[in-house]
Order: sequence, then structure tokens, then C-alpha cells
Amino acid sequence: MLGAGSEDGDRSSAVWGTEMSEWQPIATAPIPQFDQKRWYDSGAPIMVTVNGRVSIARYSYTERGKGRWIERGYGCVCTPTHWMPLPLPATA
Repeated sequence: MLGAGSEDGDRSSAVWGTEMSEWQPIATAPIPQFDQKRWYDSGAPIMVTVNGRVSIARYSYTERGKGRWIERGYGCVCTPTHWMPLPLPATA
């Protein structure tokens, strides 16, 4: 589950990195701007902490522009407290 980019496996849309190794407050996470014509596009997946556990989530909007975090794997709205980029993919 960790290391995958988008839901369809496209790693180019993920927030990858090793520069930030400490959890950051969720208020500092990258959030895409709302686009009325492409409201269904989600932000890049990141690691988050939700209820004391680590998960992957994306920031997404409803058709009317209401923003919320969506937890990957569960597809439900979540309220993360901290975030960090996904780790770099393993090398062979």
C-alpha cells in the first residue's frame, strides 16, 4: 500500500520524498485548488496519521467545492492530524 502513487498505480502523482522525515501538522499539507470543471480530481496521496494509526489519504473536493480528506483503502472522509510525503520506492 505504501509507495503507490494514485489509485491506479501512477506514481507520478504522489508526493514522494526523503527530505522531510518528521511528521508535520496537517495544516501544512499540500492541498490542490478547487477547479469547478475538474472537481473530481484529487490531490496527491500522502501519509497521514488518523486516530493514532498511519494511513494514506488525498485531499478531495465535492462537486460543490467542499474540501475533505479521503482515506485510501476505505474511501471515507477522515480527519488526519499530521502528514509526511510517501517514502521513496524500494530499489532492486
